[in-house]
Amino acid sequence: MSQYIINGGTPLNGEVFIRGAKNASYKQIIASMLTDEPVELINIPQISDVRITASIASHLGAKINEIGEHGITIQTQNITSSEIPSGTGEKSRTSFIFTGPLLARVGQITFPSPGGDKLGKRPLDRLFACLKQMNVEIVPNENSYILKTTGLIGTDYTFPKPSHTVTEVVLMTAVMANGETIIRNAAIEPEIDDLIELLNLMGSKIKRDKKNPSIIYISGVTKLHGTTHQIISDRNEAVTFACAALSTRGSVSILRINPHTISTFLKIIEKMGAKINWGKDEVLISWVKPLMATSIETEPEPGFMTDWQAVFSLVLTQAVGVSSVIERVYPNRFQHIKL
Repeated sequence: MSQYIINGGTPLNGEVFIRGAKNASYKQIIASMLTDEPVELINIPQISDVRITASIASHLGAKINEIGEHGITIQTQNITSSEIPSGTGEKSRTSFIFTGPLLARVGQITFPSPGGDKLGKRPLDRLFACLKQMNVEIVPNENSYILKTTGLIGTDYTFPKPSHTVTEVVLMTAVMANGETIIRNAAIEPEIDDLIELLNLMGSKIKRDKKNPSIIYISGVTKLHGTTHQIISDRNEAVTFACAALSTRGSVSILRINPHTISTFLKIIEKMGAKINWGKDEVLISWVKPLMATSIETEPEPGFMTDWQAVFSLVLTQAVGVSSVIERVYPNRFQHIKL
């Protein structure tokens, strides 16, 4: 068993370049399969979710080539299989996200029950309810699902609660459906907007409602084309480095990040006493005096992200006073407390 030995007691200072967002990169590899033309993605992180997704995409017929350390091209001239391999698909919740491209191009997909982390139940019910309205037949088996369609049809659907992954799957399913699709109560994370940007570069017709961004309009098209797109930087990675610096009374310059994508976090730590210097594509975060306690509740965007809760809890252990953390997204996301 490998182990890390950490000699603490030293403030962490320095600068870091933020990599491409995990929650955008692997989904955009999947979205690239909506066209038979090459799609180039820049700022791809070297992480397991990307490797698993690329492996599944290759099994389905995609040809993937690396460009330097952080770029790839994906071209899927033909879908050669509509079945996600069980051994790979069960390792990650990536498997069902292939629904859109496969239904759009070959009218069928079979995927194993999604895997992924153990943070809590990740129901497919909301996705299936919407897909049924889009003329998709869903056949559940013991350890897998078969989805079929004779032709995708646009629909008007309201999600009972926002879900970034379900919103993205419906987006990828709707872009080549017949007619218009309207998604209401859609998630509004920056990673979704980055996916929308890629899909529109490929020829999709997607727009958010100007007055209510949780409403998304998709006008179906018959064909998409290739493009080049740079993936948004990883907000979770940026917050992790910020928390490491603040927990050790240090300072970190976070480069290649749009500070507005982590503005909820920045406003909270600034209120606690941290010094924040905002830039266009960077932010400097410094410990300058003892941080004061605060209370947070995790919520969907634009609230405090559940992904930030564990690392931010470490910062709260160093704050003056009693802080409180309420987890409203994944009930099991307090596993780190047991350590």
